Amino acid sequence: MAKANKYFTKRGERDITIKLGDENIDIRVVVPTNRQHDEMMERYTELTPEGLVDIHGTDLLEDRLTSYIISLPFDVPYDEEMGTYGPWDDATIDQKKVALSMMDSKLRDAINDAISGEEGLSSDEVGN
Repeated sequence: MAKANKYFTKRGERDITIKLGDENIDIRVVVPTNRQHDEMMERYTELTPEGLVDIHGTDLLEDRLTSYIISLPFDVPYDEEMGTYGPWDDATIDQKKVALSMMDSKLRDAINDAISGEEGLSSDEVGN
């Protein structure tokens, strides 16, 4: 029987390049395992008294990005006044949250997609 590599994605740290406008931005992220993803989803999902599933998407996205972005090639704002900047790697969780809240939404969405394994992975990384 042949291997079915097209059904699997390698996980772990990845260097990705995101094209934003005419600029290529090199970022290091972690592509979490399915278990890591499911555990994170579980933390932000609850069943309402009416029996509906309520996902706290804003908190989930913020946690995913603060947890799985390893490094960015530029300094990020540490405060909402954008008076203090520094490396993502040195930022506290609160400083990372501030930076994410002010990040270009297209860049944030592209990073999230890469972390989710939806795009930005080469065929070698996907396993093909």
